[in-house]
Amino acid sequence: MRALFARLDADEVASQMDLAFRKLPNYARFVADDRTDRGHPAIRWNVALILRWLADGVEPDESMLSELHEVVRVRATAAEPMHEGLLVYREGVRIMWNILLDAATDTERPALLEQADVLWSYLELVIDAFGQAYADEHDAPDSVGERRAGTLLDRLCARRPLTVDDRERADFLGFDLAGPHRPFVARLSKAATTDHLGLASQLRSLGVLATTEGGRVAGLCAENFDWTQLLDDPRLLLAYDNPTERPRLAAALESLRMLVAFADAADRTGLVDVRDFLPHLLLAHSPEIADGIVQRVFGDLNGTDHTELGATLRCLAANSFDRGATAKELIVHRNTVLYRIQRIQKLTALDLQNPIDQNLVCLAILWTRIKPQVATGSSG
Repeated sequence: MRALFARLDADEVASQMDLAFRKLPNYARFVADDRTDRGHPAIRWNVALILRWLADGVEPDESMLSELHEVVRVRATAAEPMHEGLLVYREGVRIMWNILLDAATDTERPALLEQADVLWSYLELVIDAFGQAYADEHDAPDSVGERRAGTLLDRLCARRPLTVDDRERADFLGFDLAGPHRPFVARLSKAATTDHLGLASQLRSLGVLATTEGGRVAGLCAENFDWTQLLDDPRLLLAYDNPTERPRLAAALESLRMLVAFADAADRTGLVDVRDFLPHLLLAHSPEIADGIVQRVFGDLNGTDHTELGATLRCLAANSFDRGATAKELIVHRNTVLYRIQRIQKLTALDLQNPIDQNLVCLAILWTRIKPQVATGSSG
């Protein structure tokens, strides 16, 4: 067993787990986007803990359990559903177990199976940490504010008739229900979830309906709310819409979430305008059509036989379809580029001198690049 764990690199295991985690719908909400090239630091910490436990039989000490409790407490303070967090951890145990099984040889695997109880013991510690953290935070003022703000925002977006409870929530938060309201989404660059909790709390103290969504804050503010002082924070990325009636609130917030995701990927901060990312939003709001554009442009270029043609087409688009600039970047003769263009046009029936077809190529390339951001940006 020691030979197996000696071969395993915790950073590599964490990186593999991070890639697998990104496919989970709840994962983007569960963690802030502060990954490194080795994956997410929280994953790396948990992987190291489990490997040490498996290899040396060293169970987590009080300091480790305290750190685990703090990670979970942040989730509880953000009023995020406990079952979502537990789902992420349970899936993490399954992913890590599969990685260990794949890494073990036929002779090592029986001994590894005898150690499986360690993973379930770890999961029991996580479940206990969740139970304790959520119990501790249930009545904390910030937690109450988060829960009430999140519930009220959901009800306003769902266009449900306002109840006495909703009016009590608004009174508790100091939020004026008389609309219309200006929807907004904000994010602090390279900040932890606790920083976003602080931002949401600060906004609520100013009469804004604000709730955290993992690594961002969303909500509603008055038409004349002054963001100037908050924008002094160089980390703040902010997008807001015009005053919006209730029937459009949900759609407006969804667009703003995607806008912030696109702007964050472009390393933007400050106030961002929808006009800066119109093609991105056009595609994001019509994903089936966007997929169709990708199929139209690259569908006949898929496969190893046409890898070179696909790369040439992307290079052409990056160089505004200038053949000379493309040949220079690819370090090939102009005639080679011309030959490849002819093959591309024959396979795809695209006319790469036609502005409409050129735009299709650019939209297809843009969509393949931003599609993962759409999934992250729309998870709220």
